[in-house]
Amino acid sequence: MPNPVETFQGRVPDEIDLPSEDRIYFNGFQIVLSPADAVILLMLNGKTIKVLNASHTAVKTLAMGLGEVITEFEKRSSRPIMTIDEIQTLVTKEAQ
Repeated sequence: MPNPVETFQGRVPDEIDLPSEDRIYFNGFQIVLSPADAVILLMLNGKTIKVLNASHTAVKTLAMGLGEVITEFEKRSSRPIMTIDEIQTLVTKEAQ
C-alpha cells in the first residue's frame, strides 16, 4: 500500500485518470461496525449513494492514512480543516 503522505506530496497514482462514471464524490458518511467487518455508507446531501464493505483492519488502516494526509495538509497550510460536526455547530450558532 502506498504511503498516503507520498501521494500528498505529488506522487499521484495513474488511477486518478479514471473516467467520471468510476469516481465518487461524497460530503457525508456513516460507519456501522459488525463483528465481522465495517460498512461505510457514503452520502451526498444526506442520501446514501454507495456502500463500502471492508475489514476492520482495512478501515483502521484507511483511518490512519487519512489522518496522516490531513495532518500533513494542515501543517503545510497552517490552517485546520473543520469537521462536518464543527461546521454544523457553526452554522447552527449563526442561524440563532
